[in-house]
Amino acid sequence: MTELMRTVQVNASTSYRPIEFFLTAGVLYLVLTLATSRIGRWLETRMRNA
Repeated sequence: MTELMRTVQVNASTSYRPIEFFLTAGVLYLVLTLATSRIGRWLETRMRNA
């Protein structure tokens, strides 16, 4: 995640359009977090029923 935010900071500062970069990074972070959470919940349910 550090690498993503560093890349966003560099690109935002060179293009002077920070909103687009930080919004895209936020959406990407949200998607990754939700997917990881869902996979974890599925694994917990699977292990509980096994």
